[in-house]
Amino acid sequence: MKLFNTYNSRRNQAGYTLLFAVLTASLVLGVAAFILSVSRAQFILASAARESTYAIYAADSGIECAAAAASISTSSPSGSVTCAGQSAVLVTFPNLMVASSATLYNFYTSAPIYLNLGESRCAEITFVKGFSGANATGDLVTQIESRGYNFCLFSNGVATGPDTANPKIVERAIRLTYLGM
Repeated sequence: MKLFNTYNSRRNQAGYTLLFAVLTASLVLGVAAFILSVSRAQFILASAARESTYAIYAADSGIECAAAAASISTSSPSGSVTCAGQSAVLVTFPNLMVASSATLYNFYTSAPIYLNLGESRCAEITFVKGFSGANATGDLVTQIESRGYNFCLFSNGVATGPDTANPKIVERAIRLTYLGM
């Protein structure tokens, strides 16, 4: 009779190993899925931060070049500016509201200059010069805006603008305003 009881007790424990294996595998799979999910989110955040850094560095490079070009031509708002071998002619307009909520009179602005910064990055630079008072009686004001992009379009090695079709494009801008220059 003792043999029969031993057989029954082993028979009752036969499914325990399979249940334990399934639960352990489920737990390990769940932890792996969680780690993969967190890793993917961290990768996306790190990629976005990297692209944003590229764009702000491009804008900074553009503002540095533009500030150097603007300091060369300080006496008159008209003429042209040259930055990294590319020049833009300043065109006149009657007045303009600028970012500081002031009106510039008899102002001059340039078409954007696109700087090729290599590795698909570029900066778009615009210059605005004008007078803070009507009839050119106020201070000469120079406003430079540089917009940096992490992905740009190029034609024969010359940047032609941002690649707006790219879903990962990032734009960062820096604005510099001089009074009396």
